[in-house]
Amino acid sequence: MNRNRKCLLLSSILSAVLLLSLAAPALAAGSAVTGSWSCVSVTPDGDEMLSTLTVTEADGKITATLKGDDGEMTVSKVKFENNVLSFTVTHDADYEITLNLDGDKMDGKWSGNGISGKISATRQKAA
Repeated sequence: MNRNRKCLLLSSILSAVLLLSLAAPALAAGSAVTGSWSCVSVTPDGDEMLSTLTVTEADGKITATLKGDDGEMTVSKVKFENNVLSFTVTHDADYEITLNLDGDKMDGKWSGNGISGKISATRQKAA
């Protein structure tokens, strides 16, 4: 192998190591959607319902909890793909929720039990 090829190979290896070392903290931090979110759901009557969504990731699996005025609700079928968080909430009936992630904000819609509305969420600042 000539000297130029060796230098190019060494440069490529060093660049890859540097890139991986810079990416490691982001990978360790979990998914872009993990954290606590302050949510506002708007009913068909225009009323606002406040809740807190907490999204966690362990062993590559995303899970969530949702707490509102009535306490904690059952959350299932949690998925996060292509910056879209979707899940089902059971509260007297099943409600499908879909939120589009944009940095520290999410916007989307909910539907179930014959009604639907909008939902938005803002990431809570770490204490």
